[in-house]
Amino acid sequence: MWPTVQSGWPQLIASRGSVLTIGSTAGPTGSLTNRRTAHSAAKGGVIALTRQLAAEGAP
Repeated sequence: MWPTVQSGWPQLIASRGSVLTIGSTAGPTGSLTNRRTAHSAAKGGVIALTRQLAAEGAP
């Protein structure tokens, strides 16, 4: 996800574009029913990166 956003970041800022990311409920809460450590960690990373991009790219 990061390499794609990074390559287009200057154009996104200039055009006030947007990035759409897809996470899951396992990101903020973890998976309570299955052992999906890697899945939960990856989705938490997507959520954190999205929030950081929003903070850095905000007008």
